[in-house]
Amino acid sequence: NEQANGKVINIASGVPVKLKSVINLIQSIITMGSPKIGSLKLNKIENPSLYADISIAENVLKWKPQVDLSSGLKLTIEYYKSKKF
Repeated sequence: NEQANGKVINIASGVPVKLKSVINLIQSIITMGSPKIGSLKLNKIENPSLYADISIAENVLKWKPQVDLSSGLKLTIEYYKSKKF
């Protein structure tokens, strides 16, 4: 697609999510570890929320997310567990 040339295109859910929520979700999927959230101070430039603007993907590529974050993380973790690295 010529309109996509040279553009940064985010492929994500497009829904803001707190980093703490992602960490807790991953921990609940892998059922291992004990994250120590908040044990380090955030830098002034760090953002505790994650958000990717997917408008270019939607408009230029006619793309929309088909998998929610929880399902996508489960699929990704299952994939990597099945590989022998």
